Amino acid sequence: GNQLGIEELKGILGGGNVQVTGGVKLAGIKPASYDLALTAEGVRYNDQKMIDALLDGRLRLTGSSGLPKVSGLVELSKARINWVQSKQTGKAPFDLLFDVQVVTKEQAS
Repeated sequence: GNQLGIEELKGILGGGNVQVTGGVKLAGIKPASYDLALTAEGVRYNDQKMIDALLDGRLRLTGSSGLPKVSGLVELSKARINWVQSKQTGKAPFDLLFDVQVVTKEQAS
């Protein structure tokens, strides 16, 4: 068919556990739309630019490939966030709709 299904994909990322389920509808070999669920426990994320945090969360990626939507809950521990806008446009460096509740568990030291 024209859909890629993920029954259960588990792994270790940033020292924590992650799991993905759901599917991607395809138009040929390109994604047309998403319906994916991701759970994360104890994942350390550090992109060396904007975010350094330990996180737990439940996220969904849904919608079209043109403008996908990320929704869910992310719990941050020991987080440091440095939001940098583009100097040329004053905008964020990507196009993505967010509907995510972020809860801090512990303050970074």
